[in-house]
Amino acid sequence: IRYARPCVYCWQVHRRLCSRRPSCGQLLLIDTDGEVVSSSPQCLAIDRSGAIWVGTDNGICVLSSDKNIFTDGAVFKRIKVPRNDDSGLADYLLDNTTINCIAVDGANRKWIGTQDRGLYVVSADGLTTDYTFTAENSPLFSNNITDIAIDHHIGRVYIATSVGILSFRAEATAPASKMSDVKIYPNPVSHSLHDFVNIAGLESSSLVTITDVSGGLVATLESFGGQARWNLHRLDGSLATRGVYIVWCASSDGSNKAVGKIMIK
Repeated sequence: IRYARPCVYCWQVHRRLCSRRPSCGQLLLIDTDGEVVSSSPQCLAIDRSGAIWVGTDNGICVLSSDKNIFTDGAVFKRIKVPRNDDSGLADYLLDNTTINCIAVDGANRKWIGTQDRGLYVVSADGLTTDYTFTAENSPLFSNNITDIAIDHHIGRVYIATSVGILSFRAEATAPASKMSDVKIYPNPVSHSLHDFVNIAGLESSSLVTITDVSGGLVATLESFGGQARWNLHRLDGSLATRGVYIVWCASSDGSNKAVGKIMIK
């Protein structure tokens, strides 16, 4: 990210104007400790809460609002991910890693492409890693991820690597403003294939309840962005039997509702 103006960020660090310095015009990323995280931003994405996620040659920085990114007081947060070893210690998200690209899906997760460590999918707040894809554990052609694009209508993620492009069908889609066009697919679904059923066109964080035709509770789901997925299993973990099931959908505040049916054949 570069912009033509005196480098107020360098002034904050060096305590003087630096319009004649070679780095002037470059955006320095300063964290909450006053330290320069990086002077080489590589990419950015604005998430669904308005926060700016910036990929650098030294991991990820986050600014809570896009309104002050070019002001004197812009302070970027580095996400500290707690270790799962009872030590009480934490590590910066993707510290010392070059970030090539960031994309935000319908559930506000971040898809982060790196220079040589593959693809990471982290939760909305960055504290949890949902997926780590590398050339060693997935069909990725290379660990050098050069670009990411998401079709928010169906949740398909297109991943460009240094040696080719492939796609991944993810769970999240963009949330709907109103549940006026809820779609359930595939429908009917094959019992023998143990397929997923997608309930799409939902509002964010909608509650989905699945019952049998007599009203018995079968499963409860929460939408991921604008979509919920049912794995055809009951609450007790057993596979649902063949037949017709009722899908009850409600927005998080209960103001909007929709009803549908699923047939398992």
